[in-house]
Amino acid sequence: MKSKKILFINQEITPYVSDSELSHIGRELPQSILEKGYEIRTFMPKWGNINERRGQLHEVIRLSRMMIIFDDTDHPLIIKVASIPSTRIQVYFIDNDDYFTKRLMANDENGEEYEDNGERSIFFARGVLETIKKLHWTPDIIHCQGWIGNIVPYYVKTAYKDEPSFANTKIITSLFGNGLKKDIEKTFGQCLEFKDALREAILNAICHKEYQSGVPIQISVYEDKLYIDNCGRLPENWTLENLMSKHASKPYNPNIAHVLYLAGFIESWGRGIEKICSACRNSGVPEPEYTINPGDIMIRFSAPENWIESSSNSRENKEKEGEKVTIKVTRKVTINATEKLDQKSLQIISLLQKNPESTTTNIAEKMSTSRKTVSIRLKKLCELGIVKRVGAKRNGRWEITRL
Repeated sequence: MKSKKILFINQEITPYVSDSELSHIGRELPQSILEKGYEIRTFMPKWGNINERRGQLHEVIRLSRMMIIFDDTDHPLIIKVASIPSTRIQVYFIDNDDYFTKRLMANDENGEEYEDNGERSIFFARGVLETIKKLHWTPDIIHCQGWIGNIVPYYVKTAYKDEPSFANTKIITSLFGNGLKKDIEKTFGQCLEFKDALREAILNAICHKEYQSGVPIQISVYEDKLYIDNCGRLPENWTLENLMSKHASKPYNPNIAHVLYLAGFIESWGRGIEKICSACRNSGVPEPEYTINPGDIMIRFSAPENWIESSSNSRENKEKEGEKVTIKVTRKVTINATEKLDQKSLQIISLLQKNPESTTTNIAEKMSTSRKTVSIRLKKLCELGIVKRVGAKRNGRWEITRL
């Protein structure tokens, strides 16, 4: 009889973090299960206070560098591993410069909870589940510990419910009294599934595009809807009805589809549209509308009215509360530029307004992010003509040119 496979998703494990109830359970529970003959895998975040040299962490290149998208920004997933001394337990660490490398657990150095803890938990959950898929390992039971893993059960039962790796998985969640005190972002639930639907739609477009046409995949974003228009066509004798029903996979570019499959981005059979519709339903979004033209296929996503109202109210509240990144900055930047800026870029503009002599290091520290993240956005702001560097690299200053 095959031994059961248990996946442990932990917030803390000793000796990598300070002693606590969670950190001891994070080590002792997997150890006891392993000693009983079960097969286990163990994951935790690579918190910024973990000493990689002392813990002998090293990156697993073959599992790393998948991109997870938030606010139109690619966040690379980095997987590191280490073995707990005097045990047979190998720990997989989920890492990312923006969410974990230079940051503590729930609270910053001043004891304030991070504003993006919701995003951090989503990134962690997706990082774990995508890595398990890459390992081709099918857990019978998943045990989640701490606030960072609380979103995993929801993900397994919605976005990943059709994944063979988790089809028959049972989930256990251990609850403790030291969770988050603040409410996570109001849009937390909305971004869980809908972005997966968009991701699947774009992957479909890449697989089925007629590249010889020279026409790029076109994405048009509005406040209440989003269009993806792709130069391509259905297989011969197919109709919209064939497309929307269960069908065999017939990608126009099988080699591209195969590479994306090997990388873990898509599956090998024709379930893309099924997954898009399922993700929309799970997040309360109307199923997309497809339009088939002679030379192109267009998909339209529509936002529910409460999302539009919520987005509008959120912007008004931020302006009143005077947060670090205010809507005033957004409104001062020209419309074309604003459409290409994410929240972190707006935050950088706000910091440069207050202190034009800020360095990349200063900005990274104030934003609790990496210097690389700041450098990438500064470069983009310069290319857009929104900011420019004046004077020497060491003693110069920044000027905002398009406000």
